[in-house]
Amino acid sequence: MEKKCPRCGTLQEGLTECELCGLVFDEFEGPNAPGTRRSSKLKYILVLGILLVASAAVFWPRGEPHALKGNIVTKIQWVTDYREGLSLARETGRPALVFFTASWCASCKSLMSNAFSDVKVIRSTAKVIPIYVDVDQNRQLVADFSIHGIPTVFFLDSQGKAQMKFVGPYDAQAYIDAIEKMAAGS
Repeated sequence: MEKKCPRCGTLQEGLTECELCGLVFDEFEGPNAPGTRRSSKLKYILVLGILLVASAAVFWPRGEPHALKGNIVTKIQWVTDYREGLSLARETGRPALVFFTASWCASCKSLMSNAFSDVKVIRSTAKVIPIYVDVDQNRQLVADFSIHGIPTVFFLDSQGKAQMKFVGPYDAQAYIDAIEKMAAGS
């Protein structure tokens, strides 16, 4: 059976490799062969997929708990160690907002990108000690607080006693109201 080399165009009989240019025929035959419409579409799809993944890697929220833009706080400045956060609350006399979350939790990500990214919520967290607790890294704390679902947010007084609890995502105003109530001491 004669085969035409897709690279150099010479006719070859019964061979799997072009004697002239060395191209292996079996790898380049059929509908996906170089120069065919289908191979061009596959290349286009591959390039598009790579660009999509690359842009997602660049623009996907990192979940970083701290961020400053100049002197303006653009994200809640979370304390990522519960004991340290509770110690700060005691020292400063401020209540604590304890956010139980996980990197895999879609509702938690939604809460971070919506209510916890609201400028008014960010400003109001200056009145509390915001504590960020990853449930996967703090199993004992999860058990101590009897967490059965996330996101869960506890509002503690400055001595660490629970005063309020939110389970699931709430809107920004609910957090602002809770922070204001805790800051007022009622």
